Amino acid sequence: METIISGLLGFCLAPAAAIVGLLLLKKFVDLSGLAAHQELVNASLSVVATLYAILLGFLVAGAITFHQNAEGRALSEGIALCDIFRFAKGLDEPERSVIRNTCRRYNKAVLEDEWTKMEGSQASSEASRAYLDLWDEVLAVTGGGQKESAIQSNLMTSVQALGECRRARFTMMKHKLPLLDWIVVLAGAAIQIGLMYLLVGEKKLIHSILIALVTAVLCLNVLLLFVYSRPFSGAMKISADAFQYNKEMFSQSDAPPSYAEIFGGAGR
Repeated sequence: METIISGLLGFCLAPAAAIVGLLLLKKFVDLSGLAAHQELVNASLSVVATLYAILLGFLVAGAITFHQNAEGRALSEGIALCDIFRFAKGLDEPERSVIRNTCRRYNKAVLEDEWTKMEGSQASSEASRAYLDLWDEVLAVTGGGQKESAIQSNLMTSVQALGECRRARFTMMKHKLPLLDWIVVLAGAAIQIGLMYLLVGEKKLIHSILIALVTAVLCLNVLLLFVYSRPFSGAMKISADAFQYNKEMFSQSDAPPSYAEIFGGAGR
């Protein structure tokens, strides 16, 4: 909500500030001498606007792609956790209940604690402990039967996938657009608006409206760049839908699957 309010304020204030700057420039500086150089001003504005549009377009597109990748990683993490929970049902006690309860701990910690802490680039200590416990419990699975070996293999693959997605989520959580990029973006916008100040011959009202519209469009694009470069905070924060689904899934009983009921009718 704060990001949306800040964006709306910027959207309103930046065009107003640009118009005030234009009016002050026209009041205190005589621009009539630029009439003979309008071709040069127009050519410079065209080059700067084109280059800036390309730069800003690439940055915004990259930020959107980054946001989508982060969303995909979060979804894959939830899926991997659900797979662990499901595979564990095929184990004997006490391994079955221990692993499935740890899955519940991890899911609860991520959903109720870590997802909020990520806005401050922090992790949940409880979720980290639950993840480490999952590794220990999966590696400690006993039983030399073919079924147990197959289940343990799948469990290890899923725990590994869970860890990879978790590390990727933390890396993306701490990602920030470099300061140099912001300097280039803001300086480019200022230069483009400054060149528009040098256009002469237009009526003051038309000139002001054009500058306000261009400034508003630039503000919207910069706002998009800002919100999409922060996937786990702000207005475009990724939701924890996968873990919310797991919460419902994990309410299932830990009772072993009834193979008699599943295959009982096969011989009839």
